[in-house]
Amino acid sequence: LFSCVSVMLLDIDKEYQGWILGLVGCFCLYLYFLPCVLGGCAEPTLRRVGGKLARNAHFFCVGQTLFSGLTIFLLLKILPAWNLDKFITTVAGLLSFLAGRLVEFVISSAIVFVFYVLYRLRDKIAEALGLDHVTVVRVSMKDMLPCCGSVQKPFAIYIWKVDGFDSGSWFSANNLFVEVHHGFNQSVSTRVHPQAGPGAEFKARLEMNHNPADSESPMIILVKHQLQIGSQELGRVIIPARHHDKSTTVSGQLEIGAKLGAVRWHEDTFKQPVKVGGSRGGQIWFLLRPLDEMVEGP
Repeated sequence: LFSCVSVMLLDIDKEYQGWILGLVGCFCLYLYFLPCVLGGCAEPTLRRVGGKLARNAHFFCVGQTLFSGLTIFLLLKILPAWNLDKFITTVAGLLSFLAGRLVEFVISSAIVFVFYVLYRLRDKIAEALGLDHVTVVRVSMKDMLPCCGSVQKPFAIYIWKVDGFDSGSWFSANNLFVEVHHGFNQSVSTRVHPQAGPGAEFKARLEMNHNPADSESPMIILVKHQLQIGSQELGRVIIPARHHDKSTTVSGQLEIGAKLGAVRWHEDTFKQPVKVGGSRGGQIWFLLRPLDEMVEGP
């Protein structure tokens, strides 16, 4: 086998030979992580294979070492610019180079890892800071491309009333109002009902735009208590932009609202209240309707 491989010399530039050897070496190194890679796959068969390899890790490592050594050895036979001594010398020099800059490598890797963690947890961090509903940049990459521009469709949010909220302050009743955030829209809100207590009847219509192609921006409805300085959130309702049950999404509720009759401030229209998440309890009656399909009643 070795004599047959020896006559298959690759007559290419030395630089390309080095790239081929480097890529094959990286691939052989990657194969050592094969049990972890297969264990994270969605296919059950691949996960079972990964589990078996992980349970027999010592046999796998020995076999992978033999496979990698044989692969590198055969590859060196067909690369005329390389031999085993040069390969070992190059690998030793690379390891020496990395060892001499180990501190800088660890610091750089730690910085990259911290930024990665912050990016993955950005939604949780924004929620902890109370900024998850705030939109800072009101443009996406799709909007910058003429062929992928989004179509904004107007719709209305009918907010009838809220009820059942505990007091947000020990010294005064709730000054209730509702604030809505969705996508790239500017936030909209009802007027404040001073000294409303646990509930208030708003009978308000708020208008916004909706992008049917946006699958990342939920609608957040906040029930708030106005303070002397700022406001306090009593609870919120989150309508997702994407869900396996389409009727619970913003687009799904707009489709359902388009099929209903005239909007009247009555239980016949606002049939089921929505429970508001938060420590203050409460519920809200609201309805989404497309503006081009909307019919208003008295």
